[in-house]
Amino acid sequence: MTPGADDSPAAKQLFSASADLLLDEHATAHARGLVRAMLASWGVSEDGAYDSLLIVSELVGNATRHSGHVAAQVEVTLDSFGLLLAVRDGSGVVPERRVVDPLDESGRGYLIIEGLAVDWGVEDEPDGKRVWVLLPDPRR
Repeated sequence: MTPGADDSPAAKQLFSASADLLLDEHATAHARGLVRAMLASWGVSEDGAYDSLLIVSELVGNATRHSGHVAAQVEVTLDSFGLLLAVRDGSGVVPERRVVDPLDESGRGYLIIEGLAVDWGVEDEPDGKRVWVLLPDPRR
C-alpha cells in the first residue's frame, strides 16, 4: 500500500449492491438516489460520490433512451481496486461513439466516461448487455 493510502478495515472490505430499476422518466433520479444511499452507507462522502452520480446518470439515461426496455439493473461494487458501476438492460444494441456538433445538446457520454473512468466496457449477455465503468476509489 502506498504511503497515505487508507489501510482501514473499511477500505479493504468488498461492498456490493444491485437494484432493479424501472426505465421511466424518473429513472436517472432514482438511480442517483440509490447510488448516493449505497455509497453513503459505505462511508463515501457526498463529494467523493459526485463522479459516480454523473456516470450512473449517463448509463441509466442511455438505457432509458436507447434500450427499448422497461427495466434495467444497476450494480455498484466498491473495493480496494475502485468503484465499479454497471447497468444491465435487455437490449443487445452496443453503444456507439457519435460525432457531436458543438451545439448538440446530447451525445457526449463517451467523453464524460472516458474523462473520469479508469476503464470501461460493454459485455454481451444472453438477455442483453452490461455496460460497466470503473472509477478510482472515492474514499481516497
